[in-house]
Amino acid sequence: MKFRKLMLVLTFVVTAVFVSVIGATYAYYVTASGNISLTTGNSDNAVGVVFTSDNYIDLNTGVPISSLEVEKYAGKSNFTLTPNLKVYNKYDFDVVIGLSNIEIDDELKVKDFKYRLVCNHKLIYTDGAVSYGESQVFNGTARDFSGKKYEIARLSTTEIDEGRFSIDSSSSVSSQMQECTFYVWLEDNGSDQNDLMNKHFSSNITVSTITKKR
Repeated sequence: MKFRKLMLVLTFVVTAVFVSVIGATYAYYVTASGNISLTTGNSDNAVGVVFTSDNYIDLNTGVPISSLEVEKYAGKSNFTLTPNLKVYNKYDFDVVIGLSNIEIDDELKVKDFKYRLVCNHKLIYTDGAVSYGESQVFNGTARDFSGKKYEIARLSTTEIDEGRFSIDSSSSVSSQMQECTFYVWLEDNGSDQNDLMNKHFSSNITVSTITKKR
């Protein structure tokens, strides 16, 4: 009986130690709206997330537009992702951009109802100059929407090419960010699309980060 109690205590202690070690090296955080800092296990800010427009998209489709008219007429939401260089020196992280609480009429789950995420790496230098580094574009259609959640893109500090969360650690750079815009629209395919007009789509744009200590 005493042996069984001892084993139970040892099991609890080992489990608690294991959980504390994992928690110190690997953390997962989620946010759905702006003016929020995502934090690592030691309370340093990993990535600041600010929605400069509403993170909630709610629309009824109107007249289809061409791919050249997306920036002007598509439904959109703007947000920024700002890395903390002190955290970057100690952690690798993935930033996952997605949709949640998706509500979409079945008629819109087609290739002509499209989305695009554009993220531009903006750099501000100590002398006040501003420049843009790489631009990343992620395209897709509502045919892929199933359920209430959907991952649009994953930006990582460990990626080499597509999906790279670029950080310039040069001393001449005073601050930097990813300026992102999410677009959604019904695209004109040259045929009768009346059955796709006045259909409903709504969703929250979400940003989450997975942070791992190096």
